[in-house]
Amino acid sequence: MKEGLIFANAAVKAREENLFSGDRLARMLETDSLQDAVKILIEAGYGGGTVPEDPTDFENILSAEAAITEKFIGGIAPADVGFECFRLQADYHNMKALTKARYTASGEEGALRAGGLIDVDLLKEKLERENPDINPYADAAVAEIAKAAADGKPSPRKVDTAFDRAMFRDIAARLSSRSAPEELKEYFRVYADCLNLSSFVRTLGIGGNFAFFEDVYMEGGSIPKEDFEKAFQEGVSSVTVLVKRTPLAPYADALASGDVSGFEVARDNYLIGIFRKNKSEMFSVAPVMGYYLAKQNEIRVLRIALVCIKNGVDKQEIKKKLRELYA
Repeated sequence: MKEGLIFANAAVKAREENLFSGDRLARMLETDSLQDAVKILIEAGYGGGTVPEDPTDFENILSAEAAITEKFIGGIAPADVGFECFRLQADYHNMKALTKARYTASGEEGALRAGGLIDVDLLKEKLERENPDINPYADAAVAEIAKAAADGKPSPRKVDTAFDRAMFRDIAARLSSRSAPEELKEYFRVYADCLNLSSFVRTLGIGGNFAFFEDVYMEGGSIPKEDFEKAFQEGVSSVTVLVKRTPLAPYADALASGDVSGFEVARDNYLIGIFRKNKSEMFSVAPVMGYYLAKQNEIRVLRIALVCIKNGVDKQEIKKKLRELYA
């Protein structure tokens, strides 16, 4: 395992210099047109040299870059270090999309993602079986949705929450081993806590009760469900106490004031920082996992920036929406 990890880390180190820098992103944000912004992607060789005929087709470049990243990481990622916890997120995303398409004719099937652990065609075939035999957590979610479907079409929210809960249970089981990397455990522990905190504030914001929140509560964080139940009795002021039990304590007041989107930007910056701080430790998982997350984050940031530029959003407003880059 150690030899595979060193090889993987060396491979990503060779590619780190091609990550988008803050300076390059700043140049993109200062351009006067979408065409000029897309030119910066093309100059950077993004998407393996994909050049769209129309700059509004920039998604083709981003999708091509995502596919290149998945292929590269899939070829070097070492086994037995928990890397599958990131890749299975694509599987659960696809389960949601395929299930919505099956029950609601929503067209969600067009939103499928590459890079999962299970081939999409095989996953689709499994979901059509009475016993899908994917894994115990996914199978339980399928059964839960099928039961809801017996009384009518399950809502998209029902599909999302069933598979999201299954995913966090799946990840928790995979990380239960003492040998699982501490960085990975921290990543998903903080991720689960922050999702629950955001859901808590959103639920209060729409006047929802604990039962509504309980349906979207995700396991795997450090804040137990019972603490959220108590917090519902105290109202939004209690969110400050809960946030201060996480590494996102400096953003407690912002979240309590209802700034969920700002809190989620801070969350994503913290999560990628878990790996960035140890990206030079060649005997740890940080370099290869950090690079993988960096590319995902980079593509997400560029998509937000380009969509905003396309729609004429004020440059200062764009900057508020963007996550930090890894480079």
